[in-house]
Amino acid sequence: PLFRKREAFYGFPDALESIRKSGRAIVVEGYFDRIALARAGLGEALATCGTALTPEHAHQLHRRTREVVLLFDGDDAGQRAMERSLAILLPEGLRVRAAALPPKDDPDSLLAREGPEALRAVVDGAVPALEAVIRRAASQPHATAWDKSDAVQQVAPLLALVADPVERGTYERQLALSIGVGDEEVRTLVRREGTQRRGMTPATERDAVGPVAAPAQAPLPAGHERIARWAARLARQWIDHPPLAREIDAEALAGLLPVAPWNRLLPAFAELCETDAPVDVEAICALLDDECAAALRGVALAEDEPLDVERARVLQTQTVERLRRDRDREVRREKLRDFATGEIDETTLLRESQRALELRRAQGPASGPVRPN
Repeated sequence: PLFRKREAFYGFPDALESIRKSGRAIVVEGYFDRIALARAGLGEALATCGTALTPEHAHQLHRRTREVVLLFDGDDAGQRAMERSLAILLPEGLRVRAAALPPKDDPDSLLAREGPEALRAVVDGAVPALEAVIRRAASQPHATAWDKSDAVQQVAPLLALVADPVERGTYERQLALSIGVGDEEVRTLVRREGTQRRGMTPATERDAVGPVAAPAQAPLPAGHERIARWAARLARQWIDHPPLAREIDAEALAGLLPVAPWNRLLPAFAELCETDAPVDVEAICALLDDECAAALRGVALAEDEPLDVERARVLQTQTVERLRRDRDREVRREKLRDFATGEIDETTLLRESQRALELRRAQGPASGPVRPN
């Protein structure tokens, strides 16, 4: 009950303060690698406990930092391990850097031979991981059209996981320039990869029926499918009755939604419903990133029976309350995990639990991110 390898990091309790101060976490492959980095003054290092990185690990990192440095061997095997880890971390919105050790070195051997400054220089010199992946693809021969297509398709699945359209567009242009192809060709392949990960094809994406409840990059964790259905239900009511969206505190709602793309889509949608006029779904989709736009189109095309405004308002209140209760349970679980790992002590756990209980009592059973009239 207390130890789950899929979400545990070796050295996590000791690293928390260093992660907070440095604004980053360093992820390595083995326990002794973590020890070597700590000896070099890099206390923010972590190691998985005999497993590859998992979505649960990524969620733990996302709670504590925005930047992750992956430190793997510089050979092909290390590069492949870095790319696999990148595919896990990007869906959490983390900014990932890649640091490569010299050939045949591990952190301990580099520390012993060249000292802590050399090891810190390797970590501090880490480049954005997607840039490293693009350089690796560009280093392969790409004299023919087939070679260029293979190189782009090697990187496109990772670019499709980048939710921020500015970041994704920048990397798409870098890849196009490095391989010698047009920007639009790269964007087409990245978009195709994203739609295929949602179980669609480019030809059928706009005709899909039902909301896109999962992020393009990975299956939803247990329990999140239910939250995604509730979020889709809210979006459906806002399409039919735009004034309901203005009764929601969009910022507070975002805090109740741990599921992408709904945690981005619903707050943005609520802010865009400025009038009582019928919602122009395509006009709103033009202002959203690709993943959010696909989810909203899916909701709009679902063949649900419309509700009258009063029934829709009741449904909205019930849905928000369910989201709040679900979030409260998740926060309690996180506090218990923090207590089990030593991140907080028993007194702090009891004090925070009491404060949360008093807040819930003060709010009453129908509370939620609803703006007061």
